[in-house]
Amino acid sequence: MSDPLGGGTRTEVRRVGDHVVRAHHRPPSPYAHPTLELLGARGWGGAPRLVAAGPPEELTFLAGAVPPRGPVPAWARTSDALRALGRLVRELHDLTAGTELVGDAETMCHNDLSPANTVYRPTTLLPYAFVDWDLAAPGTRVADLGHAAWQWLDLGPRADVTAARRGLRSLLDGYGSDLGAREVVAAAARWQRETASGIEDGAATDPTLAALNAAGVPADCRAAAGWTDAHLAELSAPDVLR
Repeated sequence: MSDPLGGGTRTEVRRVGDHVVRAHHRPPSPYAHPTLELLGARGWGGAPRLVAAGPPEELTFLAGAVPPRGPVPAWARTSDALRALGRLVRELHDLTAGTELVGDAETMCHNDLSPANTVYRPTTLLPYAFVDWDLAAPGTRVADLGHAAWQWLDLGPRADVTAARRGLRSLLDGYGSDLGAREVVAAAARWQRETASGIEDGAATDPTLAALNAAGVPADCRAAAGWTDAHLAELSAPDVLR
């Protein structure tokens, strides 16, 4: 017996006992499965174990609370939750930095860090694992942090600058590196612009991207990038630096 789970925009996901079976509409990144194998070999609990590459892909099931797509719930944006998120991202980056898998790159990036791809412990409402590793690829630490800042802090016209600044401080405090808020905010704006262009470029051949394009998502992303650029100084004021 299997139970359907909330999947990504390009996968069909169902639970079968203690495993999750994922059918991809498009193949994952060539780094997705090797990254899961590396993290599993190192005993990291922040990602599912790869049981079978498939297709379909089979992974271990991670129990917990996963926020639905849409507005980020308040419990996922508390200072404690954001600091724990920063620590989890740092663990991923430190575990993969310097490995043969990333080559000359700084680290392995998840490349789609968002509340909907994060599992929280129901007892503490703190994040402990990431799912949906389909876009994993070598990259920079600041890139992953920029995407996380965009997704958790909802950087864009709807955001409250003061709340976003405090949230960014918590995220970077948890990550605990010398990366500055300015770098992370600039990376978030790059993600916003690149996401808009990526949707438009792929809309002609990808039904999922076509639907996003028709819904006006690229325009929303560019509006968010404009807001993020305009508030760069406020978001990266000295008090948000670790």
